[in-house]
Amino acid sequence: MNWQFIMIFQHIHLATNGEKMKTVLDINDVVRMMKYVSRQIINWQDLLNEADRLIGDGDHGTSMARGFEAVLEVLDTEAFSTLDSVFLTIGNTILSAVGGSAGVIFCTLFRSGSKALIGKETLDSVCMAEFLEKAMEAIMKRGGAKPGDKTMLDALYPAVIRSAEMKQAPLGEFLKEMAVVSDQGVENTKLMKAAFGRAKTYKEGAVGFADPGAITTSLIFKYMEEFIASEVAT
Repeated sequence: MNWQFIMIFQHIHLATNGEKMKTVLDINDVVRMMKYVSRQIINWQDLLNEADRLIGDGDHGTSMARGFEAVLEVLDTEAFSTLDSVFLTIGNTILSAVGGSAGVIFCTLFRSGSKALIGKETLDSVCMAEFLEKAMEAIMKRGGAKPGDKTMLDALYPAVIRSAEMKQAPLGEFLKEMAVVSDQGVENTKLMKAAFGRAKTYKEGAVGFADPGAITTSLIFKYMEEFIASEVAT
């Protein structure tokens, strides 16, 4: 019985209050949101390690916790004057703290996505859609992976596709939909054989288990949306 993932997805599907969702976030809101996301990812360390233990080295949660602990420290101590600098700093911090393939990929997610925010003063759904598109293009180029290879792209790709249809929605609704489709992407990785990393050596043995990087990607969307829905920014 794959009880570990019953536990994991019970956590992922926690309901949030969708009332009073903000349409846009300013720089201070974004910093608070990413601090909230960082704390939640850190809390997932053990479950992410367990997910990785089944098809990998068992340290994905430790790596992500170390990265987002460093992000928390930076966001607590630095001041930001531009929106893109927030995400650029997050990406660079993760790379420095984590290293390895996970550090590179999640650094690329934030650092390349930040290029969509240059000159922007607020984060809205249009900006976020462009952020995701730039991030996905850069990740595919850097790592050579594609959707269907059982990587974090299998959670990111459906979000990018859906984001094109959600650009006019309030940011909270946009992120809620990103969380839903990326969560389904995580579920889909259970049906895939891995084309990269340690999981590749498992061949058919990796089928039935979710990709840990995809879980982390889905959690980022979940907690971005949860931040807005619960009005943590206030």
